[in-house]
Amino acid sequence: MKNKYMRFFILLSFIILFNSTFLIAQGPKSSLELEPFKGKKKEMQPGERTEPEEFSVKNTRTDIERKEQRNFPQYSIGLKGGLVYSKISIQNEPPEGNKAGIHTSFMLANEFFFSKSLSLEIDLGYHKSKFKPGNNWVIISYITVPMIVKYYLFDPKSFNVWLGTGFEPRYRVDYSGAQDSEVEKLTESLILTAGVKFPIGDNLRFMVDSRFLLGISRAGGSTQGGDAKYREFMILAGISYDIF
Repeated sequence: MKNKYMRFFILLSFIILFNSTFLIAQGPKSSLELEPFKGKKKEMQPGERTEPEEFSVKNTRTDIERKEQRNFPQYSIGLKGGLVYSKISIQNEPPEGNKAGIHTSFMLANEFFFSKSLSLEIDLGYHKSKFKPGNNWVIISYITVPMIVKYYLFDPKSFNVWLGTGFEPRYRVDYSGAQDSEVEKLTESLILTAGVKFPIGDNLRFMVDSRFLLGISRAGGSTQGGDAKYREFMILAGISYDIF
C-alpha cells in the first residue's frame, strides 16, 4: 500500500513540474530586437570623426502572428462536469446482485498541444462513484488525475472531433455504505474517450467529453474475499480557453 501512495505523489509532482516547465518555456518574448547594420559601410576620410556602429531595428513575429502561423493553440485550460454511471464487477460473484448508480464528476482540465492533431490532457478532478453491490448503496468520493493522449480529426480552430486513450489514478477521500477494509484508498483505471469541441468566442470553446473507464487495479473487495473493479461511463460538458 505504501508503494501505491508513493506512486501517486510522484505522479502529482511530475504533473506540477511538467506544467511549470511548459508555462515557463512559453513565456513572453520580445517583439523587437536590434541587429548590426548590414548595409555598405562608409569609408572613412582623413580627419573625419568616427561614428558609432549603426543598428537597424528588426521586427520579430509577435505572439499573435506565431499563433496564426501555428494554426493551433499550445495550451488551454478549462472546466468540465457531468454524470458518472458506475458499476462494480466482483470476482467470483454473479453480476445479477450488483446494481449501477449515477453520480457526478467535476474537473479542471489542462491541455497541451504538440501539433494540430496531437495533444496531452491532464486533469484534476473530484469524482463520486455510486453502486449497490448488495443490500446497501455505496458512494465513494475520489480525487482523480486523468492523463489522456488525444488525436484530433479536423482543424483545431473550428468544429473538431477527438479520440483518445489514457490512464487515471484516483485517491479515496470519503465513502459511505461500506467498511474501510472493503474500499481501497488508491485505484487505477484505463480510459477510452471521444468528444467534440467547437468555438463560441475568441479563444473560447465548448466541449462534450465521453469516457469509458475500465478498472485495472483492485478498487475494493466483498466480505467473501472477491476483488472488485470499476466499470464506468461518463458524460461531461464544459468550456476551455486557449491561453496561448
